[in-house]
Amino acid sequence: MEKLKGIDSLGVVCKRFSDGCEVIQCILDFYKEMAEVEKSYGSRMSKLLQSSNYTFHSNILYQWLGSEPFEEIGTLKHSWQKLGAELLKLAKLHDDKAETFSDKVRQPLIEILPELEEERKNLRQRKMDLENEIRSSERRFQKARRNYFRLGDSLAQLKKDSEKLNEHTSNTEVGIMKLPRSVLQLDKKIS
Repeated sequence: MEKLKGIDSLGVVCKRFSDGCEVIQCILDFYKEMAEVEKSYGSRMSKLLQSSNYTFHSNILYQWLGSEPFEEIGTLKHSWQKLGAELLKLAKLHDDKAETFSDKVRQPLIEILPELEEERKNLRQRKMDLENEIRSSERRFQKARRNYFRLGDSLAQLKKDSEKLNEHTSNTEVGIMKLPRSVLQLDKKIS
């Protein structure tokens, strides 16, 4: 990236900071939805496991055999109950994960976002102040530059005038030297 100078660099910094605030908001939205998904998954799993369709009744063997319940050796009841217990644990983990997303991930971001918004507001104001200061400095610089060149032109003109005056003075001195001695003596008597 090429180096930025002046007002352009201020805009880039403000944009980057503003984009950061928007990224945090996107992360908040993502984790909010993620927490909702986890919560929904956990509660639906719990409801599914508690429904009567998936609960073994001890009278299943009785219905199959048409007699008193036998021991449940060779049935799926024990395995099914273990699976149900593990799935309930999994449902609880998903509920806990949803709370973790809300409490440990989202909450600190939610708390910092107002501070970042305030900093973004202050940064925008500082950017505007600096832009005004830079523009003012540029105007003062251009005025000083014009004044410098104007004074430089005046100095050059003064040098030319000085050279002409020196030339004229030396011509006058040469002319005075050429005057006859009698005029010079007369001049001395008068003074």
